Amino acid sequence: MSFKKIFLWTDVDVYSMQFIGPPFTFSFSVLGEISGTISKNAATTIEGASFWMGVDNFYMYDGAVRTLECPVLTHVFNDFTQVQREKVFCGQNIKFNELWWFYPSAGSLDVDKYVIYNYIDKTWSIGDLGRTAWADSNIYSNPLAIDSSGIQYNQEDGVDAAGGAITAFVETGFFNGDPNGDNVYFLDRVIPDVTFKQGSAMKFTLNTKIYPQGEQITKGPFTINSTDGDFDFRARGRSFQAKFESDTTGVSWRLGTWRADGRQDGLR
Repeated sequence: MSFKKIFLWTDVDVYSMQFIGPPFTFSFSVLGEISGTISKNAATTIEGASFWMGVDNFYMYDGAVRTLECPVLTHVFNDFTQVQREKVFCGQNIKFNELWWFYPSAGSLDVDKYVIYNYIDKTWSIGDLGRTAWADSNIYSNPLAIDSSGIQYNQEDGVDAAGGAITAFVETGFFNGDPNGDNVYFLDRVIPDVTFKQGSAMKFTLNTKIYPQGEQITKGPFTINSTDGDFDFRARGRSFQAKFESDTTGVSWRLGTWRADGRQDGLR
């Protein structure tokens, strides 16, 4: 007869506990060293795997403890109130294959930010949102959440935030014009690939740099409407950063693969 394992998280390590019968009754094994959880509510199990937020990283267990590759790791832990770490908790949003960790940012006494991991796409999202409790959709069609003042929210309902506009955006990191980043490039046109599910307008901004520590030049924001095929501008740089965003009520959109026209240019 086999018995299921019970996972035990401390703030340092992760253990498994399994019933083996007398005289020792239970057997304990170390699953992961220096990979404990940041709080007692920061771990969750879904689709046969366990996920949790540690004191300086994110982890999962699917037969072995593994560190999750997280491109927003410094964004989270460099803006974090360690003395309020016990308030960190994890919520599931299974409809979208997401795990949400809510945490207090630097200087905050309450939870005010979140980081999302999509365990199917293996992508991450970040944002500002004050929630102290979360229950995934089950009896109700949408997740339910509560903020620090005790107000209950019906999450994932509509495209606005309690009647107000949501600032929704997708922003790239700085990318080079060529693989090595040696050459300066001149860009003069962008072909957006946006599908508006609701509403009809959003904005595009492009940041450019000649040198990594040099001046950042911003082009835009440019308005993108549902009828726009492309728009023209002039920008030069070795590296570029693009941002698509909306900040008005009643707007919902999906971003596809956008393109830009450019050519190699000189420093003068």
